[in-house]
Amino acid sequence: MLPVVAGGGALDAAAFRGDAAAGPRERPGVVRARDIDAPSQDREKRDSSAGERGASPNVRFGSYSSSLQPPEGSVESPAGNVKAGRAPRRALGVGFVVIYIRAAREAKWKPRCVVLCRHARLPRGGGASVKSVLLLSQSDACAVWQAACAWGTAVRLDYVASVLVLPLALSGCVKYHPKPVDPARAEAELRARKLPLGEIRWEELVEYALRWNPEIAVAEARARVAEAAVTAARPRPNPSISTGGGNTNSPESPLVFRFAPAILVETARKRDYRILEAAQLAEAARIQAEEARWLVRSRTRDALSNYYGAVESRDGWAAEVSARRHAVELLERRVVAGETARPDLDAAQAELLEAEASLRQAEGAVSAALASLSAALGVTPEGLHGCRPLLWTPAASAETVDALAAGLLHRFDVRRSLVEYAAAEARLRLEIAQQYPDVQLGPDYSFDEGHYKITGGVSLALPLFHRNRGPIAEAEARRSAAEARFRLVQSDAVAEMELARARLQAAARELEVVRKEADVLRRQREAVSKAVAVGELDRYAETAVAIRAAAAERLAAEARARWRRAFGEWEDALQTPLLSR
Repeated sequence: MLPVVAGGGALDAAAFRGDAAAGPRERPGVVRARDIDAPSQDREKRDSSAGERGASPNVRFGSYSSSLQPPEGSVESPAGNVKAGRAPRRALGVGFVVIYIRAAREAKWKPRCVVLCRHARLPRGGGASVKSVLLLSQSDACAVWQAACAWGTAVRLDYVASVLVLPLALSGCVKYHPKPVDPARAEAELRARKLPLGEIRWEELVEYALRWNPEIAVAEARARVAEAAVTAARPRPNPSISTGGGNTNSPESPLVFRFAPAILVETARKRDYRILEAAQLAEAARIQAEEARWLVRSRTRDALSNYYGAVESRDGWAAEVSARRHAVELLERRVVAGETARPDLDAAQAELLEAEASLRQAEGAVSAALASLSAALGVTPEGLHGCRPLLWTPAASAETVDALAAGLLHRFDVRRSLVEYAAAEARLRLEIAQQYPDVQLGPDYSFDEGHYKITGGVSLALPLFHRNRGPIAEAEARRSAAEARFRLVQSDAVAEMELARARLQAAARELEVVRKEADVLRRQREAVSKAVAVGELDRYAETAVAIRAAAAERLAAEARARWRRAFGEWEDALQTPLLSR
């Protein structure tokens, strides 16, 4: 369609109909209708002559042409002099005003802009009240606008066109703004992220993870999509309009046209239920975004725990390998001296090889844990160089019954399932409201043979063949499914919390036993060291005790890692922060 802009114009009805009584008079600057399709050299000659007189771009009124810029004082009708005062109603007609603006080096015209205006009255110099349509060339929009402004200073518009739907719509349209994705830049930004040097507390580490982890951005984008759906559900139905027109052989008024808008009125609060459903789904998306933040925090906690567990296990294996190497050296000396048999040395060497293999595995586990920690934080492993994250500590009374009850109320899946049930309830209410038909108001204005008619009507759908029973049944089934899903989520949540608490208690008991054993071996090693110092025992006995003590420390480190893992599962079951530091 052609865009619509505001404009004005005036035309004598007799001149438009080509009435013989009001025949055209030759005047300077006036071009006859037969000259419109004249050769280009004639048009250029006329344009040059008009330019010498300082005329504005030519405006053709039906069969005549005149300048768009009116003379000072008053404006003369393009068809000739018109009596002052208001023109009679029978003089109303439709004029087509085509504005041709010659741009530099342009040979053909492509009308791109249509200007609609209503009754325009000339000032004191003339009084023709007409309707006109202006076709403007988009190639020189600035000149058209200046010409229209010059016209408006000389012509006083009584009633400018109220049906300027398209320009208003175009002025409020949202423009497309490209936003390309640059993979190279995204990779550069990822590699540029680095944690500060030195110690980093647990809360600060979580802040970095929430800022840089890409899963947070994905969840927040989904939440914004759901919020946009609420915005999409708010607007009311746009009214529609139908127009038509024609021409008859009536000598009085050949014009026939019709203008019929249609306004849709939603009934039974359909819009409210639609907004309510979208709002509930948006709330579910926001809860899901919060759950994504919790998952990022949980992965950061587990990655940090695994990293510390891998480091402690590596240190334990390193201490055990060092002790076994010392034992092998002592056995080699004894074998050379004939104090120990060769099979004892072979067994010690085999145990040393196994310990060294376990040490290499522990070192690989440290590298993997570091990579997992960097992925949870949203940085590369190089971004962790120079920093030392501090391990978290559990809060007091983390295993109480109050924490269990609070976890059932704070779990994100329980809250989200409740909101989804509310959305299904709103959908059911909307489908029930769809039983009642919407009302469409249809006022009508028509002009026929000099008479205008104003009528009104109401239309609505008759619920004869169906009353929306199918969608209602589907909505009821969806509500029942949402209720069953909520009960399942609640049951799984309770079971998960009970299981996590049982595992945490078992891990705590195991850790206590391993700690006691490690303390016993530590005291035994100290006693053996004292005995070796006074000469009661040899170095090999001290080395054997050191091997057992290193193994006990390694087992204690592994037990601590299992306890931290169980505590993380307990915190995930409650979905409530239980960590400090």
